[in-house]
Amino acid sequence: MITNEFITECLDVLELSYTELPSGAIAVSFRNDEIFAHDIVTLITVTSKEDGAAIEFLSYAFDYHPSGDLLEMVNRHNCRTYMPCAIIDADGDVVFKRICLITQEVNPVYILEGVLRPNLYFVIDSFATFEMDDDQLRSHRESMESE
Repeated sequence: MITNEFITECLDVLELSYTELPSGAIAVSFRNDEIFAHDIVTLITVTSKEDGAAIEFLSYAFDYHPSGDLLEMVNRHNCRTYMPCAIIDADGDVVFKRICLITQEVNPVYILEGVLRPNLYFVIDSFATFEMDDDQLRSHRESMESE
């Protein structure tokens, strides 16, 4: 069974700082100024039942206010990538969301490498490229590949 304790053990392996919140969520914070110059906090919520678990990730960037039409940027992001999904919250902030359903017993390494790591790290790139149009994104990716 996937529990908060298991998730925090995985976060320790990844050497990420986190806080366990009274709501039961786990808040993971990180920043990489070379990629995106804002603090990112991802809330992880685990819901376990007898037939499996759901792990939800909600990622916020503090003091990030994209310029332009948010709805257009959210739709563009969601059309060009499948993970994570961009939404606009009630406060008008961009939030990246992903829910992973685990319906059978899996190896703990799968949770660490196939669920936690990508859902925590892909969001940095999503924030960093969120305002880019398709041509800018293509140039950005080409420059990343040539390094």
